[in-house]
Amino acid sequence: MHGSSSSKPGLLRNPLFDEWDGTPEPTEWTHQSTTNSTYTRLRKTDPRDAVARTVFSQGMRRSDADYIYAGESGFRNTMAAATSAADWIVRQDAASAASLAVRPVQHAVFRVVSRCDVENNLLNIQVIALIGATDTYYLSPVGGTYFHGRTGFEWLTTSTVIPLTLKTLWQAWGLEIPNFPADADTVAVRFANGSTGAQVIDMGEAAMLENIAELGGVG
Repeated sequence: MHGSSSSKPGLLRNPLFDEWDGTPEPTEWTHQSTTNSTYTRLRKTDPRDAVARTVFSQGMRRSDADYIYAGESGFRNTMAAATSAADWIVRQDAASAASLAVRPVQHAVFRVVSRCDVENNLLNIQVIALIGATDTYYLSPVGGTYFHGRTGFEWLTTSTVIPLTLKTLWQAWGLEIPNFPADADTVAVRFANGSTGAQVIDMGEAAMLENIAELGGVG
């Protein structure tokens, strides 16, 4: 069952993309995009016959949960065919002292919920530990390959992405983060499209949770 409260607990601000400040992205999130990329705020108050609701077939049902994962609004990116992989990036508190402060002994889970109108397209995830304002460590699958539910993670200094395979249904992942590096001050997260071609990606949630186990799934 999907959540419905915009006050969902977590370490990252605005994990459900409820809050918008008038700029083309949700409050607390920054972005990089080209003219091939268009952002849309999805609202529960959107009319039942709104075109935005028909992009995903389950959005035509009466349940708002089929249109917006949780909270009162959602974040959609519509990309034209000319868009290349990693051409769209959204990131919270990128490379600045404003990133999420962490403790070396802190243990966390990063939870992300997303979907794409093109089955099996990729969403690339980076969880980045910073020293000062410098991206320094990257959460990386042990052995270099990510298998959902079967892969542990470690911190490496090589820039690393974790590719998540998207479905047309909402899909949730929980990435268990080991203790943050001893010299890291803050952590930031970044998403980028990992597949070329025209596509629509909806972001439902991006939360950093402490001392809690998270399950993933599709639906």
